[in-house]
Amino acid sequence: MGTLRKITDEYFIRSGQTQENLLLVLDGEACVEFDGKKIAVLDRGSFIAEISFLTGEPASADVLAVDQLFYISWGNERLKRMQIENPGFWMKLQNCLNKDLIDKVKPKNKKESQVED
Repeated sequence: MGTLRKITDEYFIRSGQTQENLLLVLDGEACVEFDGKKIAVLDRGSFIAEISFLTGEPASADVLAVDQLFYISWGNERLKRMQIENPGFWMKLQNCLNKDLIDKVKPKNKKESQVED
């Protein structure tokens, strides 16, 4: 259902642009920048453009491929049709997006304090 893509050392999302796809990092890293400052590094298993997918709003940050980045891309409209066509899949996707967003906003020191040695 998705399209595999590879990009090397270039911006592939720009702040203010409407996003038509939801992306998932398969290998490599993507740097998220806001006003020219790095705010996050996304690696394997991280979604990209998920906020735009959920809200329908344009991207709020720039995203740069660091070296080679492999990702899978799904069209937003196709995914949203799945809400009706395949509710089970839709619920699983929502759960994955929720977990991803929680992991991104949870303070790093909180995450580390919860890890048992």
